[in-house]
Amino acid sequence: MNEGRGLLDGIGGLAFEPDEDRFRTEFRRWIDGSDPPTMDSITPGSTRAVRDWPGRLLAAGYAAPNWPRAYGGSDLPVGYQLILVEEMARHAVPFHVTYVGLNMVGPLLMALGTEEQRQRRIPAILRGEELWCQMFSEPDAGSDLAALATTAVRDGDEFVVRGQKVWSSFAQVADMGLLLARTNHDVPKHRGLTLFLVDMATPGITVRPLRQMSGNADFNEVFLDDVRIPAAATVGDVDHGWEAAHFILGAERGAVTLTFYPMLAVELTKLLQHVNGDASPLLRQRAAQLYERVAIQRLTALRWASSADGGGHAASSIGKLQATVNARDLASLRSSVLGPRTSGYLADDTAAREAATAIAGSAGLAIAGGTTEIQKNALADGALGLPKEPKPAS
Repeated sequence: MNEGRGLLDGIGGLAFEPDEDRFRTEFRRWIDGSDPPTMDSITPGSTRAVRDWPGRLLAAGYAAPNWPRAYGGSDLPVGYQLILVEEMARHAVPFHVTYVGLNMVGPLLMALGTEEQRQRRIPAILRGEELWCQMFSEPDAGSDLAALATTAVRDGDEFVVRGQKVWSSFAQVADMGLLLARTNHDVPKHRGLTLFLVDMATPGITVRPLRQMSGNADFNEVFLDDVRIPAAATVGDVDHGWEAAHFILGAERGAVTLTFYPMLAVELTKLLQHVNGDASPLLRQRAAQLYERVAIQRLTALRWASSADGGGHAASSIGKLQATVNARDLASLRSSVLGPRTSGYLADDTAAREAATAIAGSAGLAIAGGTTEIQKNALADGALGLPKEPKPAS
């Protein structure tokens, strides 16, 4: 399968070591003969093909190469995971459905979870037996996550949870969820939060998909009415969930940096086939500039993957910003290249329908995974050392 190789491979000669190139060749050969699931094979009511795929990767030794061997990985640098993502993007494998478990929950449990949580949850994630969602955002909390209102009240060996979450990707198919709730109202807001692992089949949980203007329903509202969660399901200490939440948010930005550009690269390479010598000079210039920026986005991912310390945090915020802008501009370029056919969802050809969906969905990327404003603030504070914004007097 050749889609996207011009962009993904064209700038890689100086970035990858010989062992990494051999790993890519081996994995490419394996995936070419493995009949992986594709985006087109996934229907809203079925995730079986997606669930089977992680187990097949695990059996072949490709599940999570950058994870420790003790938890099913191969103790390899994260650059090897980047190679897997690039090759799967070429085959349109819908790895985004398993995204939360592999990129956020697994690393979280390895860093902050109990050994019992690790032994129970991590193998299930790697085998595709548990799909996960994240329940952080709330309708009234806006970008201030610490202002959340969902409460968890201790009752013996359990917590009773009441509240509402929103923008929870794939909650409608998830088996488990990460839930951030308030357990203490008598301390500053950042200090009274606790992170829970929640079985989504628990009585009192209601999931309602949110239809987007793209026509998809990837996001959901989640209502929690007297949901009982075992006290042993907390990650880290009670009232100290902000540390765990901060870890998750950093992992999410890193995962966006690592996984988003290959999909853009594949789609851009397909689109460039329509931008030939007969196209207007302005259109060719826009296409060339976007090609350059997606190539730079890839280099940002390589920078993040090669960072062994906190230097990767700035790269992950930059990568998230690049993903947002490049996805928006790719949608705009699609509209210009394919013309009026992309103005609606009744187009006769697949390319126009896909373009219409991408155009409608691209605006939401400025919010998903942390808003553009939050990423810029993180860079101003953490990377540039600029003074914080003044706060109104209380």
